[in-house]
Amino acid sequence: NGTQLRVTVKNQGNADAPASKTTVLFPTFTLVRDTPPIPAGGSVDVVFIGTAACSFDCLFTIRVDSTNQVNEMNNELNNSVNGRCIG
Repeated sequence: NGTQLRVTVKNQGNADAPASKTTVLFPTFTLVRDTPPIPAGGSVDVVFIGTAACSFDCLFTIRVDSTNQVNEMNNELNNSVNGRCIG
């Protein structure tokens, strides 16, 4: 239905980040998108289309680098956030 979720992924490190995966976990389905390489300090938008199945006020979780492709030394705890479809 044209509903989409735009996720901004920021590289907070000092080195360029290679390509990875970003995942959004909804209550009844999961969407996965490729995330392009991100230069140090940069950010990219990852757009998920087909999120209309998330009904109003449903909760979801966004996980960047969801397959642990990026070596983050000791900072793997900043890769997820919870969200909510508002309606």
